[in-house]
Amino acid sequence: MIKTIPILAGLLVVPVQAWGIDVTKIPFLTDAKQIHYAQIIKDRSNAVLTSVKKCSDKTGRSHRECLCDSKELVLAHRQAIKQAFERNPSWLQKGWIRFKTRTGEDITFNITGMQRQLKMAIPCSKNND
Repeated sequence: MIKTIPILAGLLVVPVQAWGIDVTKIPFLTDAKQIHYAQIIKDRSNAVLTSVKKCSDKTGRSHRECLCDSKELVLAHRQAIKQAFERNPSWLQKGWIRFKTRTGEDITFNITGMQRQLKMAIPCSKNND
């Protein structure tokens, strides 16, 4: 089980148990459409994380610097979150949601953290794209 929380405009992935949260009390998505939107967020998040890690490993630059190189992926990730919230407004009433990915992985999203993330500036931006 993982939890995704915003750090700057990037993401930090840590075990949800590290936060002392009883995952059995987190709502588990069962609606196919909601799972679809959650999967898109997960896929876009993975794209950002993979791009930043690859850049950092290859160049030795900081994750923050590499995040700037991945700005289009970050914007696509934010758009996926916005669209999911528009299509699934009930998520905004929940602090957390869980779902099973198409590969069978259980994922936990911090909805409150995602809302904050949408308001953060990308570190290389002068404004909040």
